[in-house]
Amino acid sequence: MTKNKKSSDLFSRFVNWFSSVGSDTEPTNRIEGSQDFFSKIMNKISN
Repeated sequence: MTKNKKSSDLFSRFVNWFSSVGSDTEPTNRIEGSQDFFSKIMNKISN
């Protein structure tokens, strides 16, 4: 059980480090608010 917790902590630290490396960008405005292909597929899967 301890090993699994350490792995989780290592993963959490990696994700936190990785998210701090990048920079936020402005959202992409699409014509008439249309969704991109990936968003359409993900919405169909989740509904």
